[in-house]
Amino acid sequence: KGLVNMSTQEQYETILSTAENIALATELSDHTPSVRITNFLFDKAVNTVYFCTDSRADKVKEIAANNTVSFTTTPLEAGTVRVTGATATLVNEKKPELFALMDQKYASFKMFTPEMRAGMNAYALTYKQADVFFRGDTKLTF
Repeated sequence: KGLVNMSTQEQYETILSTAENIALATELSDHTPSVRITNFLFDKAVNTVYFCTDSRADKVKEIAANNTVSFTTTPLEAGTVRVTGATATLVNEKKPELFALMDQKYASFKMFTPEMRAGMNAYALTYKQADVFFRGDTKLTF
């Protein structure tokens, strides 16, 4: 069925399953927001967004200092999902599974060598509410 006829939950899942990237916001030590575009995965079964990054990246230090983050999918025709106040949790035990899924979703992810992947961190983003934007603004609570 078309996106217009979907429930908010279906729109939410479709957007997160088809979006290429998210804009991830963390907080600098002086409380200034810091936003960057990152690749991500969405696991519908556990309603969790995952991303991987170099363990030396600034966002790793920012998340260690304050693991409350926000994100939005980058705009696409299917709509946008925005989450404010997600919890970022280090989940390096899931790296092999997440790397395999990243390789499938992003051709460019395959450029990361085993050595580079060993130096990456994996994070799970969990949250209780999301804003879904598609021909209007709807809040979805989990």
